Amino acid sequence: MGVVFRELPRMTVVGYVGFSPDPEIKAHDRMSKWIAKNGYAEKPHRNFGHDTDPNGKGYCNTGNNHNYGYKVMITVDDDVKAADSDLRVETFQPGKFVVVGIEGDIERDWTFIRQGWQKLQTAAKEMGHKVMMGGRCLEEKLEPSAPGHLRLDLYIEIE
Repeated sequence: MGVVFRELPRMTVVGYVGFSPDPEIKAHDRMSKWIAKNGYAEKPHRNFGHDTDPNGKGYCNTGNNHNYGYKVMITVDDDVKAADSDLRVETFQPGKFVVVGIEGDIERDWTFIRQGWQKLQTAAKEMGHKVMMGGRCLEEKLEPSAPGHLRLDLYIEIE
C-alpha cells in the first residue's frame, strides 16, 4: 500500500499499558483476554497500539527499551462505561493522519516495521504534510495474509 491520507473519527476505546520487558506482548495478551471475555471477538472492532513513556503517557518511543510501555486500545461500543480495574475506558479524539500499510515475517525479521515508519515520515514531508509536533503515532493491527506475519497500518498525525 502506498502512503494515504486518513481521518480517524472520535472513538470509544478500552486501553491497557504493558511495561518492559516485552510491553507489546503484555499489552496485546491482556487485551486479547478482555476481547474474548467481553464478546468483542465476534464484534467488529479495531486494535490500535502505540509506545508510551515510562509513566504510560504520551505517544512516543522513549528510546529506552528497558523502561518503556506500550498501550493497546480496542474500539468498543459507545455505551461501554467501565472495564476491569487495570483497564481504562477512554475517548479517542478525531484526527488527521498519513498512513502506510506494512506486512512482514515477524519470525525472521522485524526491520520492516522500522522501514515502514521511515517511509511514512519521508512520504509525509514529500506530500507536503506537516507532521504535528507532539502528535500521535499509532499502529493498527490488521489480519495478516500469512501465518507468522504481522500486518499493520502505521499512522502519523498531521496538522
